[in-house]
Amino acid sequence: MRVSSIGQVWCAVLVAALACSRRPAKPVVPPNYGGVFHLSGSQVDATNLQIDDDGWHLTSCGCDSWGGWHGRLEVGTTALVLLPADGRDRIRWTDGLDDDPPRRLVVHQTPEGLDVEGGKVSEHWVRGRVCAICGGSSDANVIQLGPTGLRPCDGPIPRSDSYAAVCAF
Repeated sequence: MRVSSIGQVWCAVLVAALACSRRPAKPVVPPNYGGVFHLSGSQVDATNLQIDDDGWHLTSCGCDSWGGWHGRLEVGTTALVLLPADGRDRIRWTDGLDDDPPRRLVVHQTPEGLDVEGGKVSEHWVRGRVCAICGGSSDANVIQLGPTGLRPCDGPIPRSDSYAAVCAF
């Protein structure tokens, strides 16, 4: 059976279109880098980082405010690289970096969790998720609306635009 030159051209166009439309494969995160981590040294706001095959997800939860950001990642031979979300050139990260946000962050494994570095960022993250304790005064005469501490909480970071879902108390 002979294929005409028009058929050959059509097949070549079809193969090229299918090849171009395929998304790159998701990176597979090594188990020692995957999971949920919280920012070491944080006293009242619950700042959590989740790394999985879908990328990275960061949340910061107080009792009166919250934020959530995400991005892509690359898996290297000795480290992970956190990158901005598609269409962005900088990473929105933890407090105080809005004036000069990083373009990429390098993540190294430690015995307790992860070290995240790049630009002005140099942070240690400990395995496990934390939640803020709100209004934690035991004195009935004290009205305390803000966060007063942190407590461990289970599970991954919820994927939601709801403050109540992400920052469950």
